[in-house]
Amino acid sequence: MLAFTWIESGLVAMLLVAAGLVVFLSVAADSSSDGKPVRSGRSWLAIFGWIGLVGVVAAAAASHRDPVTVRSAKAKWPEVRPHDRYVGSDTCRSCHPGQHQSWHDSWHRTMTQDATAENVIAPFDGRTLGPSNAQVKVYRDGDTFMMDLNIAPFAAGQGASPIRESFPVVLATGMHHEQQYWLKTQDDMPQLLPAPYSYLATTGQWIPRQASFLQPPDEYPFPLTKPGTWHETCIKCHATGGRLNASQIDRERQGFGAIDPTVMELGISCEACHGPGGDHVDANKNPLNRYANHLRGSDDTIINPAKLDHMRTSSICGSCHSIRMFKDFDQFTQYVKEGFEFRPGDDLFENGMEDLVQCSTPNLTEKFKKRLTNPDMQLDNWFWSDGMVRVSGRELTGMSQAPCFQNGEMSCLSCHQMHREHDDPRDPKQWANDQLAIDMHSDQACLQCHEDMRSEKVIAAHTKHAPGSAGSQCMNCHMSYTVTGLMKAIRSHMIDTPSVQTTLETGRPNACNQCHMDKSLAWTAGHLRDWYGYAVPDLDPQQKNLSLMADMAVRGNAGARAIAAWTLGWNQAQATSGKRWTVPFLTQLLRDPYDVVRFSAYRSLKTVPGFEEFQFEFMAETLTRDASADEALQRWETIVQQQDTAVDTDTPSAVLWKQDGAFDRQAFDELLQQRDDTPMQLLE
Repeated sequence: MLAFTWIESGLVAMLLVAAGLVVFLSVAADSSSDGKPVRSGRSWLAIFGWIGLVGVVAAAAASHRDPVTVRSAKAKWPEVRPHDRYVGSDTCRSCHPGQHQSWHDSWHRTMTQDATAENVIAPFDGRTLGPSNAQVKVYRDGDTFMMDLNIAPFAAGQGASPIRESFPVVLATGMHHEQQYWLKTQDDMPQLLPAPYSYLATTGQWIPRQASFLQPPDEYPFPLTKPGTWHETCIKCHATGGRLNASQIDRERQGFGAIDPTVMELGISCEACHGPGGDHVDANKNPLNRYANHLRGSDDTIINPAKLDHMRTSSICGSCHSIRMFKDFDQFTQYVKEGFEFRPGDDLFENGMEDLVQCSTPNLTEKFKKRLTNPDMQLDNWFWSDGMVRVSGRELTGMSQAPCFQNGEMSCLSCHQMHREHDDPRDPKQWANDQLAIDMHSDQACLQCHEDMRSEKVIAAHTKHAPGSAGSQCMNCHMSYTVTGLMKAIRSHMIDTPSVQTTLETGRPNACNQCHMDKSLAWTAGHLRDWYGYAVPDLDPQQKNLSLMADMAVRGNAGARAIAAWTLGWNQAQATSGKRWTVPFLTQLLRDPYDVVRFSAYRSLKTVPGFEEFQFEFMAETLTRDASADEALQRWETIVQQQDTAVDTDTPSAVLWKQDGAFDRQAFDELLQQRDDTPMQLLE
């Protein structure tokens, strides 16, 4: 929609009023003595003059648009420096105020911000965090947020005498689930130090930065990592138009140095999706061009993602939401010197300096197959063993392997919208949670294309579940919660069908057992055979008799336990399978060595009646945590004795409850001895 700036609008309004007054007076002066109008040469001159004045005013107003505005940089690094025809989101706002507001409401904007009082959500109130030998003090020095910490582990190695220094916080990453902070170490050092503590917005508490990721637990004191992560990694997707501007390339060591990081704008702004706007601004200074583009319905000077084909539309999102690797060191060199060459409108699948890593057939090329089996490439930190992506923030990697994308036209914008509709009844924060279009959290997302499934009779025949039930919902079966990230389980974007055989081969839970969490693999295999003719695979006694989710919670590796801990608190699964029987499993998960597992287990436990107000600190020391877990179990045993309603499942033996109504602790402990403690890390 065409629009003047408020300055232009004001000028036009005032001058038109003045011109109109002149015309009125002229016409009035030309009226005859009997009151009938007489159009004299003077009045015609006034009318033509008024029309000409309108044109002059409009052209003048258009030529006096605000100059390109650039956000001032509080921190020296990264410096905000315009390049490649970027103009910044403030410039977009003058003509597109509605779109600018909805972007401003989104969490994309807050992916990186200056550490100002408006942007920092954590209390820097002088409190001390961490154990006595690794304390971190968070406080304010005027308008500056500060962290005072022991840098000895970084500066002199583990075990060295404490060396305390105070650093200013200059950048903040995120605002929705968690906010991380970046410290400026030296004025002449263009790299930022990741702060050892983050603020968990969902619970309102400080946590060690590592605790929000699934990775092998570290012993206190938490080691500081080397400066540079933000500039080497985060700058690619947590800022717009980021560049390292490295001037030293070490080919022998495959590294680089002497960087001068710059961005066009912190956060993911308008031009991250629409491309640099300089040509668009120049072309539309002329109002005639704006009206012509409006009537034509297109503007070749800017990218509209909604008007691209589904590959190019999804490439824009996928330029961040995917797993990619540089094709070779030459491409990496080009990146560190000149930044990414990808611009909105490019096809991420066809060209670029990086490969889009896809590890499942038919996309598993020999090149990726070698990487998948190379432990140095760490692909198992991103993928299940069959190539399905298992970490959050990589949605294109999953979606691009789905038939709906490969054989159809599904794109990210099939369900998500980057600008909230003006008539959207949802609160802006509710919309911003997933940026889904209206009704796209429901079956309507799939029914856009699968119109034949709209009939309740058809859907019941397809799903074997009652229409409207959790088992009849498309996403519960085809986009189950098998992705780990943000300290919870998230829906996969690789659309597939439930398969017991796949669960056996990968360890990934199938959708049936994730909802029917009190049932075994044999139970699922039998139903898939009866309903869809699937072959029943060979199963060992535990797979035949033990609930898959209980097995994952007790014997699984850290990744499996994290998903189990979240699933045991999923309301739709609880409605199907019950929740009271889950307490012994959740109390065990409160003792888990992995922070993320304990966090999810506690949130799930609080959904069980009798534990709504139960207190547990998932980052407390081990003895304290174990004592809380003991307390939870004692509370559960008291509830069982008083209410005699321990088991709310029709298959109690599958979740280790005996016929006499007692929990089979011995069998549980025997399973626990088989827990897979292989160190595990997932790279969100």
